[in-house]
Amino acid sequence: MTPPRAVFATFCGVVFLLASAAPATALLIEDARPDEAGGQAILWVRDCGKLARDIVEKRQCAPREKRFSKGDAQELDIKLGRRRYDEVWLFSGGGLSDEGFRVGRILRKHQMTVRVRSGASCVSACTVAFLGGWFRFIDAGGSYEVHSASAWADGFSCDEEPECEAKETLEKIRKNPAEAFVLLAAEEQISARYIIRRRLIHFQNTLLQPLGERVREGDDVDAQLIVWAKSYRPALTYADSAQLKEDVRRFESEGESAAQDILMRIERDSMRNAIADLRAIINTLGKRAEPALRMIEVMTQTSILDTSILSDATLLRMGFITKLFEPRP
Repeated sequence: MTPPRAVFATFCGVVFLLASAAPATALLIEDARPDEAGGQAILWVRDCGKLARDIVEKRQCAPREKRFSKGDAQELDIKLGRRRYDEVWLFSGGGLSDEGFRVGRILRKHQMTVRVRSGASCVSACTVAFLGGWFRFIDAGGSYEVHSASAWADGFSCDEEPECEAKETLEKIRKNPAEAFVLLAAEEQISARYIIRRRLIHFQNTLLQPLGERVREGDDVDAQLIVWAKSYRPALTYADSAQLKEDVRRFESEGESAAQDILMRIERDSMRNAIADLRAIINTLGKRAEPALRMIEVMTQTSILDTSILSDATLLRMGFITKLFEPRP
């Protein structure tokens, strides 16, 4: 096995921020039909195949139309710039987490009211997009479902992309599983801190606040979070642990499925440790930092292999939804 110092030296030359998510696909972004909209201007942001009308119209859903992916935020920005909508309705099982944040920023830019309708669900990447809404509502019968994000939820498949980091990672694990797992664990410990930094800012800005009072990238709070993330040095105890020996044994015995499970566990452990570390400075990050961190905890406590449906009481108490007044009578 490569010694811990050598592993750390190799790691220090690489900043490997794992994206949390999914295959390259794209949402349907289209106007609601008059019979759905009830006289309002409504924009659907949804997975293809989620509405009954897709069946009636015999719509053939391409894989790229079924989940959040690169380009969705740009398309949404263009659509919202061309016409004023009363609300944006979300209906998606998730997808690329990064794009969920980008969609959320576009919703906030256009000061949109967002809604999850009865019978619709908003899961994973959709939930962070939803939090970008200026006002946010979930109708009775609609669901808001959270779980931990994972770069390895779909294993090592890449949907025939010409360049595929996942496949390259698998090859590294096959070549030297002990060294690869240690490097990936170190990388993930750093990555988790940058993921939390972005989430904390995004979630602080979703909480009800005076207009114009926002936490922005580059301000004092963000600068403090960057220092917090950059100053961290990965713990290398895993390199000499019985856990690593067991992980190598599992991979050599079970192959790819074991590697996926191990990497997902490393992600979860890294996120839990980063959240615990952030708690030590949370009181210095502004009055909304503590409730925002609690939101992060709620959204990461469930494994990627399952989802947690948040109750109306939890959603309202923690600031996920707004219920002070309805946007229209």
